[in-house]
Amino acid sequence: MAFLKKLTKALRAWSRLPILEKLLAIEAWGDLLVVSILLRTPFQRHLMRQSPRFKPRNSRFQPAHVIELVNAVALVHIKKMTCLERAVVAKRALQRRGADVTLQIGVRPSSGQLEAHAWLEQDGKPFDESAKRYSILRKPTV
Repeated sequence: MAFLKKLTKALRAWSRLPILEKLLAIEAWGDLLVVSILLRTPFQRHLMRQSPRFKPRNSRFQPAHVIELVNAVALVHIKKMTCLERAVVAKRALQRRGADVTLQIGVRPSSGQLEAHAWLEQDGKPFDESAKRYSILRKPTV
């Protein structure tokens, strides 16, 4: 019964979306599926490269709106998506639209363990307020 309520709510929201947002949602849904699979394979290193076949296009969407839409699509996906999967998909969608964003991964102690989180930043400012609670992991310099 809860599933039907969730599905009905999602379908109502879908029907109210403008066509460009529907297209972005479809793109995000497919990318979430592909990224979810590729993150579990040796091909994961290819995910963060900007694909040469996509020329950045001007976008009417603000980066925060694209991230919000990706997160909304992730909520109704066939599997629960992680913050890393959502951040990778949003970054790719924003790159396709010419936005310059950075994927950050951070950690914090939680109940004696390390808790990790992934988010996007633009000009050093996170789109996710919870990012402030994490210490950013840096790439090692050799």
